[in-house]
Amino acid sequence: EKKEKKEKGSSGDGKAKRSPGKGSGGGGGTPIQPVGKAKRKANFVSWFSDALKNDEGGARSAFIKARDYVAVANVFRARARDPSVAGAHDEALKLLDSKGHFMNIVDQCASAHAEAAKSWEEVKRRQRAKFEKAGGADGIAEKKRAAREAKEQHKLMLAAREERESRAKALKTARKEYKAQMNVFRMRGSCLDWCNLGKCSFGSECQFKHDEEDKGSLVALAAKVKAANVGGRTGEKDERRAAKIREAREAREAAGDAGDAGDVGTGSRKKKTSSLLGDLSDSDDDDDDDDD
Repeated sequence: EKKEKKEKGSSGDGKAKRSPGKGSGGGGGTPIQPVGKAKRKANFVSWFSDALKNDEGGARSAFIKARDYVAVANVFRARARDPSVAGAHDEALKLLDSKGHFMNIVDQCASAHAEAAKSWEEVKRRQRAKFEKAGGADGIAEKKRAAREAKEQHKLMLAAREERESRAKALKTARKEYKAQMNVFRMRGSCLDWCNLGKCSFGSECQFKHDEEDKGSLVALAAKVKAANVGGRTGEKDERRAAKIREAREAREAAGDAGDAGDVGTGSRKKKTSSLLGDLSDSDDDDDDDDD
């Protein structure tokens, strides 16, 4: 008996063999793949085509009686919800909510029977006439035109923005170069008016260098970066500031020399002070006479 048990154990007849699972790498059962939308649609079309051909559950008669798209879609839904089908096409029914899928499905199904195909063509003709009468074609044309114009406008906007950004980038580069050259001339002690304008209003009294090779060397670059005035000032704020300075200088020149006016005021104060001192001096002299 022990020998028989030993032989049975070695042969493995007494133990059930384990079936290979997913991760065992064996050639076991393949997992069920979910049905894709295309496959569901094909199955749905095939099933309803047979229903129309054989008039299962009165599907063909109901289809022929339908007068618009909604009624046709309801025929599909009613047949798919029949207890005999047991909800096999519930997912495929969702495709009917898309007009593109709906038209494609009905076109394929109606071709299975001549009378159904004729009825479907009549439904489409009726719906299109109703759509035209309601001005739908004009509305669609207007919508397409508006979309086309919006697209062109968007392209123009993108081109304008690209050009604007390109100009801003070039201006930024030029300003950086202008500022660097200004710093070079400033460190060399060159007159910035001489470099920016090609002339100096101070003339021989200017304390900075006026080398001939530096004369007007920054004029072209200053114009490129839209610099205003001397020293690289830019913008409307600096222009207003310069205009105020000019107006103030012209007002001073029209009123006369500001320094002379200050001296006159100082002279009057000196005269008043001297008169007071003079009175004190006279009183001292009178006291001296009395003492004598």
